[in-house]
Amino acid sequence: MKILKKRLSKQNSKTFEDFLEKNSDIVENTVSVMCEYFIKEMFFSDESGKTYLQPDLKSL
Repeated sequence: MKILKKRLSKQNSKTFEDFLEKNSDIVENTVSVMCEYFIKEMFFSDESGKTYLQPDLKSL
């Protein structure tokens, strides 16, 4: 959700459809988007499914 909020704050999308068009990577390649912020091993760890983890590559 924080990634969506960050992207929304940087754009002037009038509709959700417009936002998705400008950010199709969120839908089409979610893992790549998440890997911009988290080391892949951390993102897929057991801990990530149990608690909120702070991004370790890029801040939100």
